[in-house]
Amino acid sequence: MAQAFGDQLRAEIDLWNLEFPATAVGSIEDDGRQIAFRLREAPRPPLVQWSALVGQLVGSLRIALDSFMWQATHLDGNEPKNPRRVYFPLFDMGKQEAWHRWRENIGDLPASLEQRLYDLQGIAGSELGDDLRIIQRLNNHDKHREALHLGLDAESLSLDGISLKLRDYIDGIDSTFSLHPFPSGDVRLEAEAVVAAVVSERGFEEVDGVATIEIAPKINIAADDEAPNLQPAVTTLARLHGAACHTIDMLCASDESQIWQPFQEEEHD
Repeated sequence: MAQAFGDQLRAEIDLWNLEFPATAVGSIEDDGRQIAFRLREAPRPPLVQWSALVGQLVGSLRIALDSFMWQATHLDGNEPKNPRRVYFPLFDMGKQEAWHRWRENIGDLPASLEQRLYDLQGIAGSELGDDLRIIQRLNNHDKHREALHLGLDAESLSLDGISLKLRDYIDGIDSTFSLHPFPSGDVRLEAEAVVAAVVSERGFEEVDGVATIEIAPKINIAADDEAPNLQPAVTTLARLHGAACHTIDMLCASDESQIWQPFQEEEHD
């Protein structure tokens, strides 16, 4: 299911960019030496709807991880002390005591499985575990709140429809011009935001046409006590899905495949 939600999100973003591409028009500034391309007013993408898909995707990943853990705690007749406290452990650095409390409740686990689970914890410094903790944080956020932030894909910026006319040639003045995408850094989808600038010492006489650029929603993967860390949503969610799949594969291998693989069906989609 997680892959289906990711595919749907990608398809809806692609369709939006086909129907409502962000556009920018050029204006000559700086005594003619620069053309700034500023965004025009554009329809607002359905971020709340897309955020719901994010919630469903990360929720599916979290359910798969917890499903794995439920099966693992019942191997060979083992019974946890409190079944309601069975969940996939993803403890942050410094939470050694929390790990011990979780481990005490679980009961007997195969030694190799326990070690691999421990290696995923923040106390062990695992990069794979870091991605799993991002899944956990996103899943814990309010699903009714916007999870996505509007962003633009700098690599999709196209000036193919633009024509420029330089001023008359003057001996000794450099006639070359250079393109500066996103000259002020990251740009949000807001009217009048500058998405590109073309600069020439010779100067410009005319500019005509429309530049286009695709929207690329971003997602905040930072912890609550950290500065925001906005990353491209589609590629980040694909990475998190891959991390969850790899984790289950790795953990299942430690018990000789006695546990049903929650992502098996996706492999046959």
